[in-house]
Amino acid sequence: MTVGRVTIDGQVQGIGFAIGPSLAVTARHVVKAVLDNEDRLLPGHKVTLIAEDGSTHEADIGQANKSLDIASLVLRQTVTAWLQPANPAEGADWRVSSRPRDNDPMLSGHITTCSRHLLTEMGDEVVLLQLHVREAVGDYGGYSGSPIEVNASSGFERLLVGILVEQARWRIRNPDQRLPPVANVLYAVPISAVLQFFGAQVPPLDDPEYAQFKIRMEKLKRIEPDAGIEVVQKVREEVVFRYVFGE
Repeated sequence: MTVGRVTIDGQVQGIGFAIGPSLAVTARHVVKAVLDNEDRLLPGHKVTLIAEDGSTHEADIGQANKSLDIASLVLRQTVTAWLQPANPAEGADWRVSSRPRDNDPMLSGHITTCSRHLLTEMGDEVVLLQLHVREAVGDYGGYSGSPIEVNASSGFERLLVGILVEQARWRIRNPDQRLPPVANVLYAVPISAVLQFFGAQVPPLDDPEYAQFKIRMEKLKRIEPDAGIEVVQKVREEVVFRYVFGE
């Protein structure tokens, strides 16, 4: 499992993707409706990540950052595939292959700049990737939380450089329009900023420490199949795993 749709109580809200065996990320506004004032999941709601391969992964809300508009999802079951991060380069071709709906197109374009300073609605200044997008679909809602991927130098691998969080609109609009039309400009949080905030590293898939963690979690699932965040925290105390918990 690498990329999938984030659902809340069965309704698709956006996209999320794994960056480690038990950690996924999405845009904060994708899950905002079920967060309390301290960005914790409100009781009675269910967050699920449905992967492109059809697998379903229940998740708990980890941390969130309002300024960057990112949130982490702690997966209740570990996965064996995730995206590898890389530093973006201006002018590089990018793509978003996520599908909010089955008939939605893939998005593509080039990175206009890797360091666009923008003022958020909260009054904070953040540095984002500015993306030029080729596909004009009228609105990019539903793609939020998607991984921004680029080609590796080998040409055989896709690397992760950011997470899609915002679309830009025209600076003018007709008087009868509630909102200006959507422009062919998107913004993404650099993956380096995401990892820094969550205090996480992304492990290579053959890392021996991950193998140890996976064995421990498999034993846990046999003992307590419905293990929640409290049990995962207990495992944290017993197994120091820097890629999942930033230690």
